[in-house]
Amino acid sequence: MTISLYELRQSRLKKLSEKLAIENEIKAITKQILSHPELQIDLPRLANRGGSGIQEGLTVTYAESLSWDQVLLDEARKKIPPEAWPFKTIYKLGKRDFKTYCMEHAQDFAPLIQLAAITKVSPNPRLTEKESGGAS
Repeated sequence: MTISLYELRQSRLKKLSEKLAIENEIKAITKQILSHPELQIDLPRLANRGGSGIQEGLTVTYAESLSWDQVLLDEARKKIPPEAWPFKTIYKLGKRDFKTYCMEHAQDFAPLIQLAAITKVSPNPRLTEKESGGAS
């Protein structure tokens, strides 16, 4: 017997509502963990610099990303030859490409590009648990 479309949609809406409730509970518990006095991870330092801290299988991570000051890059582009220009069509480089460029051009063009790099740290940390092998 085929379940009606209406019943399927109602079932889906119920599950989505349950999912939202669970996600809200997880957020509340995460907030409690992050403010717990037994947590020995330096959250203010991570929130300022990005990176992660680990305590007994619990990892707290603040993600980092780069954005670029377009005006400063326009000025830098006037001083850097096309073959040494790291950007393709828009002024955007990921962290790995940026680091590689800076190592390759440390003495010549990297200082000009570094002026335009703006490191951003995510406003909220990501919390992950190390998987355990057995039941707890």
